[in-house]
Parts: sequence; structure tokens; C-alpha cells
Amino acid sequence: RGVHVFVEKPLCVRDDELIAIELARRGSTARLMVGHLLVYHPAFVALRRWLDARGLTHHERSTIEVTRKSEPGTDPSRCPWWTLASHDVALASRLFGEPRRLRVRRLPHGGLDATLGFDRHNVARLALSTSAPHKVRRFCVRTSDVTLVFDDLAQDKLVVEDRQGSRVLPFEVQSPLHAELAHFAQSLTSGAPFESGHADGAAVVRVLVAGQRSLDAGGVWIDVCAEDGGVEAAQ
Repeated sequence: RGVHVFVEKPLCVRDDELIAIELARRGSTARLMVGHLLVYHPAFVALRRWLDARGLTHHERSTIEVTRKSEPGTDPSRCPWWTLASHDVALASRLFGEPRRLRVRRLPHGGLDATLGFDRHNVARLALSTSAPHKVRRFCVRTSDVTLVFDDLAQDKLVVEDRQGSRVLPFEVQSPLHAELAHFAQSLTSGAPFESGHADGAAVVRVLVAGQRSLDAGGVWIDVCAEDGGVEAAQ
């Protein structure tokens, strides 16, 4: 109908839904933005700029280590993969591009362990749980010489550790939700691309769907499908 859309993450939860959305989008003048909130968190924006300024995500092997845990909620059937992983898949993809393959395994205590493989041998490892005794929100990037820690629950949310020691990286304090909504409005006004547009949202869904297949198969390695394969096949 030509109406611009802001949709919360994930964009959808199945391959056929992803194809339907993409086909509808191609026939519309409307624009679609997906609400991957942490992409707009000022601490992550500062982390990404710091790494990009030094070329650290493009010229050497890097590893992302994530611990994202929540306390038990009212719904005991919540799956940590679908409830929590989309945050860190979106963040890791901003740094390394879309993962090529992955595996997701169930742990004895009810949590999940996920490993994502990217180009240039970059790796992301995720420890996820929706039944932890306390909440944890820690996203860590390691290179050969430096470690950056984005901890959304800490007083010092962004810390760099290297041979010189540990120090806090400053950033402009702003509500991630306000930043996200302002970006949506400003991009519609200016015509600039969204930081989390339809392609970014679709890429995260492909990873989530592949991760579910890995879970269903007992934690085997699964290849993440190419972006347009399903759409072209449907046409």
C-alpha cells in the first residue's frame, strides 16, 4: 500500500515468510526498517567506529564472545535462540558480514551454545540462557592485540584492553530506542539508507532459521542460505 514500515525484530520466523515479504517489498515504493535496537546503542556505535578507524575487523582474524542471559520469565517455553540471539547476530554481522555457517547446541542446564563462522576465519561464540540466576549482557570483540568489551549492564559500558592496560572509551549517552526511532524518521526524510534495512533484517532471519535447523539436528554445522536463493526460486 506504499506505507513505510518499522517492524520489531526479528523480521519474521520462517523462510516462506521471508520470501513473501521480499516479493511484496519489491513491488512497493514503501521502505522497510527492522528494529535491531542494539545496532543503534551509542556504545556499540562507538565500538564499531573505534574498530573501523583501525581496520581491525578487515585485516586480521577477530573473535566475538557473547554472554547474554536473562532471568526466568513467565513463559518457561521461551527459546534462548529466538529470544536473545537476534541481538548479537545483528551486531556481529555489522562487524564481520553475514555468517557462512553455524551450529547451535543445547546445554545440560537449559542454555544454548552457538558458534558462527564468517569470512577471513572470524568467529562469534554465543552463550545464551533464559533461565539464569541473574541477567548478563556482555559483547566482547578480541583481536590479536586488543579486546573491546561492551557490557550494557556495567557502569562503564565500553572498555578497551590492550598492552597499555584497561581504559574506558567515551561515547554520547543516548537512549538506543530514541536513536533508533530518530534514525527511521531522518532516513525517510533524507532518503538515506537504513542502518537496519530489509536486507539486514532478512540476513538475521536466515541465521536464526539455520540455527533452528542445527538445534533440531542435534547441534550439527549448518550452512546459511544465500540472500536471494529462495526469492529467485519462488519466482
